Amino acid sequence: MTRALAAALVLALGCGGDTGESPHKVYVALGFHGNFYHSWRGDTPDEAGFGTDIRVVREILRILDEANAEGLDARGYWDVENLFTYERILPEHAPDILEGIRRRVAAGRDEILLMPYDNGLIHAMTPEELRANVRWAISNPWGSGVRDLFGNFTPILRPQEMMLTPGVMGILQQEGIEGLALLYSSVPFNAISSFLKPLPPEQRYGVTRFRMRANGPRMLLLPTSSVGDVVDHISLEKWLLDLRALQTDGQVGGDLLLHINADADGDFWLPQNLPAVLMWLPNAGGLREYIEAVNRYDWAEFTTPARYLKDHPPVGDVMVHQDLADGGFDGQYSWAEKFASHSIWTRLEQSRLASWRAQTLASGAPDSVRREAFELLWNERDSSFWERVVGLSTTHFGMSTPIVNEERQAVAESVTGRARELAWRAERLLADAAVASGPRPDREALYVFDVRDVRPLAPGVVTRTLLRIPLIFAGAVPATRLEDEAGAPFPHAIVSRLDLGDGRVAGTLWALLPLAPAEMHTLRLMPDAAPPANAPASPGRLANGHVQVTLDPESGISSLQAGDWVAGGPDFLSAFISYRSDDVPVQWDNGAWEIRAPETGSDWLDRVHLRTRVPFETPDDAEVAAEIEVTLSLPANAPWLVADVEVAYPYTRKRDVLHTAAQKLRRLLDQRWIEVAPFQLKPLLQGTREKPLRVWKHNYLDVTSFYDLDYAQINPNNAEIDAFNHQITAGWVAVSDRQNGLLVAADADVRASFAFAPMRLREFEGRQMLWLNPFGSYYGRQLDYSHLDGDGIGADITELFSSSLRPNGPSYNGEHERFSLLLAPYAGDAPPEWLREDARAFFASPAVVYRKAPEAAGAGVRLPRDIEIAVEAARTRLARQRSGPLPGLRAFLVSPSGGAADVVWDEPDDLRIDGYHVEWKRLGTSAWQRATLSPTRRHRITGLADGDDFMVRARAFGENAEAAWTAPELVRIGAVPVVDMSDEAIAMPPRLMLRYLRAALDHVWSTW
Repeated sequence: MTRALAAALVLALGCGGDTGESPHKVYVALGFHGNFYHSWRGDTPDEAGFGTDIRVVREILRILDEANAEGLDARGYWDVENLFTYERILPEHAPDILEGIRRRVAAGRDEILLMPYDNGLIHAMTPEELRANVRWAISNPWGSGVRDLFGNFTPILRPQEMMLTPGVMGILQQEGIEGLALLYSSVPFNAISSFLKPLPPEQRYGVTRFRMRANGPRMLLLPTSSVGDVVDHISLEKWLLDLRALQTDGQVGGDLLLHINADADGDFWLPQNLPAVLMWLPNAGGLREYIEAVNRYDWAEFTTPARYLKDHPPVGDVMVHQDLADGGFDGQYSWAEKFASHSIWTRLEQSRLASWRAQTLASGAPDSVRREAFELLWNERDSSFWERVVGLSTTHFGMSTPIVNEERQAVAESVTGRARELAWRAERLLADAAVASGPRPDREALYVFDVRDVRPLAPGVVTRTLLRIPLIFAGAVPATRLEDEAGAPFPHAIVSRLDLGDGRVAGTLWALLPLAPAEMHTLRLMPDAAPPANAPASPGRLANGHVQVTLDPESGISSLQAGDWVAGGPDFLSAFISYRSDDVPVQWDNGAWEIRAPETGSDWLDRVHLRTRVPFETPDDAEVAAEIEVTLSLPANAPWLVADVEVAYPYTRKRDVLHTAAQKLRRLLDQRWIEVAPFQLKPLLQGTREKPLRVWKHNYLDVTSFYDLDYAQINPNNAEIDAFNHQITAGWVAVSDRQNGLLVAADADVRASFAFAPMRLREFEGRQMLWLNPFGSYYGRQLDYSHLDGDGIGADITELFSSSLRPNGPSYNGEHERFSLLLAPYAGDAPPEWLREDARAFFASPAVVYRKAPEAAGAGVRLPRDIEIAVEAARTRLARQRSGPLPGLRAFLVSPSGGAADVVWDEPDDLRIDGYHVEWKRLGTSAWQRATLSPTRRHRITGLADGDDFMVRARAFGENAEAAWTAPELVRIGAVPVVDMSDEAIAMPPRLMLRYLRAALDHVWSTW
């Protein structure tokens, strides 16, 4: 049906868009969200990188300018991050775009809003990192601030990925920011609508006031919608008419604002590549269709945030308690839960810890040493702080799922690794100075340590700090005693003993040290005449005066009890992997638990070792299995339990490539993986819809807050949620039923994530049940939006095609992960202050400086890392003594582009590998060209001619061995082709396509 024919049919039926009378207007604000630095694509100016952004944004500017030249009302605003786009990409590759935006802003047509300088995770930043981001976004020494580029801006922040947490708004206000733009959406690309009962139109389509806790600051809020919401309301014009009807029917007695904010690289802004006979379909015309729709009615008008705010004060108040992000399941899913995100965040977190420790050690250091160390920590663009700011970009973590572009991951690993290395160097300088200026240690001592807390404590709070200090001895671990400066003994244990193969033995010293504010302890590990009494734990039980754990082979932990409260029963601990078999998702659960009680050399520390497997079937193997080992440790005087977890995920063959309109990941994966739960916890909490369970969370701004699992009160269809992650975890998270709770903390020296504990909610006979999945990832049905005013089509299409809503499970394929958790049952609602401080100390362990270490530990030992390096070197030496062939490369892939080819593979887990050979030759020739690489998983071959066919192969090599070559891969060199939305629409299921066509006819019926 042509548009003209459809119009004739509608007119013949007497239908149309008669809206009645009202003195008020419906305003439209279009926000073009620009960030040319993507997790979906790489760093090249073509369709494999930011060439997509350049192509689309040039067209947006052309369409706007063309409409204005025709006398049409057409305007919008731009929120663009500074570091990558304004500062680097546009000046070098598309200065015409920067000049076009400048020209429109100077002419008074368009407007500039603020983005974080590094397009960063502002809800996971420290105060210093957040302030730097805001200040540099406004003006900076490198000339890329919005004030530097445009002369003025509107003091409204559009957070990257809608990320927000309590405490951020107070800092924003101090930096002159007056308001926020946040998604209030009816599709699974959303910030706040799932956490609120439906807002009245005056707030939903206007300006309101926003806060995140009852006593917190308020800011202006401009609720925004996405292009998915436009589809959910059929078309922009149909949505305008629906809003106008609210005014003409008398339901709304004022102006309304339809506020659309969407990625500027989306080809939905452009006319779709459809046959002319189908261009009548709603939204096929892109931005030009929007412009024509607004200009069709005298009661509709384009505006910008500053223009609208000038005459429209805020209406009402809105409060949301959850930590916000617009990823899968309306939370942190798309960034925090990938395996690589854990690795990258751990590097970043450890750079913070090393910086804090260095600052602690700086007190009393010589001025010259302090200056040198602080240069490494803070000196603008050659410092740990700078690399950390770059590393905090959301793009380094997602939102692409289940993995990010291979080039993006390499950059993320590099910048966060450098941030950590620079901080380590500063810490080492100051540790050397502390030892040089301190007293000579006791000659009889085996080890002497200075121990200092790394962050300010609450006044008067003494923290139970768990020390876990690595050691090396010349032979067997001797009998020892641990004492302070006055000779007072401390209970301790030396565990995790490891023969290094050269006569030396490594181990880890465990002790509990009470640390008060501004206090430092010097501890001495002395040889003792006789070993202490050792009462090894029973394999079936761990207990002290605070916590009792019962174990059995069927459930692992059959009971966890603190005082009178049984915090966990036989289903408290479990593990599973969801893997698709014959296209049907199957949850594969762990088998029985093997339980043994290792020796600790002390009656102060009880330990139990658990081991289990999660077997599952794949298309290529009869059975593979994840191997999980858990060590539970209970110090005699601790009110909590420590769980050290190690999981080895099996490798399954990767054969899938994601190459869509958004994603050019250029890596192979196995999309059959869905969920991983290596250490799932189910506390015995009693919640209901009327009195729901509560989540307590602590963020990087040192703010503790909570939210309730009251989703069923907002939308009964969300009474059960397959996956949610609405909590920033700067060290710990807790769940409670107002009577009792369970706190879980993570040790950042082992593994870290800014949201390490995804959760799942179920309801049974009116009772809520909650699971926590530390360092895992759930999946399932996205949240339901039927409490809002969309028709559901946009939500279904978004869920079907979105590149941020895929299962994260494939990222764990073949990986190995270690993490350490503190499990603390407690009485009451909020975790008590003393427990929060214990959790903080577990997360950020103290600064430890070795004043003395035995010769066996190595020369110049100053920090725990020195011992860890020595142990790793010994392990590597032992591993390299193995014989046999080197393993071949897995997941080998060659991706061609203009004049080049990118080669990637999975690095084999073999310490004998020193590097890789990559070879290539033009088809039909005999001579191979070779690149020799140090350990890495990527190589870019340049200088190739488009249209030529090349053979590419690779292999690993070691000191005395070479692996087999991969099978040569044939590629034709050439630019990556454009993939647009119309190409993907072909895959729409027939039933959804029929719903869309019905909606399209409704659009025609309503608008003609």
